[in-house]
Amino acid sequence: MLITINALMPILSLIALGTFLKRTNFFDPHLWPALEKLSYYVLTPILLVYVLSSKSLDQMPWKEIALAVDIPILLAAFVFWLSRYLGPNISAERFTSLFQGGVRFNTFVGLAVAQELYGPQGLIIGALGAGFMIVLINLLCVTTFSISLNRGTNIFKTVMSQIIQNPLIIGCVIGLLLNFSGLNIPTALSKTLEVIGRASLPVALMTVGAALQFKTLYKNKGSSFFVGIIQFLFKPVSTAACCYFFGLNGITAATLILFLSTPTAPSSYILSRQLGGDHEMMATIITQQTLFAFLSLPVTIWLLQHFIPQ
Repeated sequence: MLITINALMPILSLIALGTFLKRTNFFDPHLWPALEKLSYYVLTPILLVYVLSSKSLDQMPWKEIALAVDIPILLAAFVFWLSRYLGPNISAERFTSLFQGGVRFNTFVGLAVAQELYGPQGLIIGALGAGFMIVLINLLCVTTFSISLNRGTNIFKTVMSQIIQNPLIIGCVIGLLLNFSGLNIPTALSKTLEVIGRASLPVALMTVGAALQFKTLYKNKGSSFFVGIIQFLFKPVSTAACCYFFGLNGITAATLILFLSTPTAPSSYILSRQLGGDHEMMATIITQQTLFAFLSLPVTIWLLQHFIPQ
């Protein structure tokens, strides 16, 4: 339990600090969107470039990692679409928010927890897994919006635009290309990337806390409960089963399960607003899941420590 507390306390403290600073108006309110943009478009991509370019990937089980994270995502998407037709009637706009709430994951929290628990090895495994998931999730979410809302848009063009312009995917691609090229990155450049990358997770976690909207906390409890079951139970268990089936164990399996145990991504709100979803419902789900993760992540980590030998 002490290991769990030591790993999660810095993460939860940074989220709480962001919430406190936002609620007390310590900074100009316009600063927070700028920090979100800085973290998402600059700091985190640089962190991914550094991690994926500076560590040896020769022994990485690429295919197994991709399957272990993408199969649970596909299963979760299938459950949501099944519930769309067999469950209670809800609006198309609300369905897109529920879908994002149960399919997306929080990259920042996942990377932070992996780094605190498993160091550089956890960070690189998390970065690889995140890269595989981000591509698939963008494909699923944009397609869901297009079909559900019947916008008549070119789905392929919209999906490719979301993928090509995603800064996290760009960071992963650049890092992998540098790694596979065999080029020796100059020490000065590598150190620069490392220093900038270190700022990524603290800034990102504070913006997660600042984005919480407590006024929506108790809305739509029934729908949120269903989404929470998918997010915090179905996906981690499915990932654990996939890791076992594909022979992944130790830190690799634990890191992937952790990533599939995080709350949904704050960027879900932005996509919901852009594509015409129920963004108020999306804000509710983000807040509920982020707060619930304060309770669920310690339990997940405890289970991993007892049932997955490192």
